Amino acid sequence: MVEPRMQINGANNNAAAPITANEFAAKFQSKAEVHYFLTVEVGAYLPAKEAVSIYFMKDLIMGKRKCK
Repeated sequence: MVEPRMQINGANNNAAAPITANEFAAKFQSKAEVHYFLTVEVGAYLPAKEAVSIYFMKDLIMGKRKCK
């Protein structure tokens, strides 16, 4: 499962904190935003967003698939 670093009370906490699907959907509204989150914030190595389906990215987030 991809677990981002969450900010708790304004401080950057290095411990991964799970979030709900509703919280994720509220923060990320488009495929481009999800791709940016996975590549920049999580550090996942992915091809260009045009070559990756939203379903693949969903599986990464849910932990059904792995990436390098």
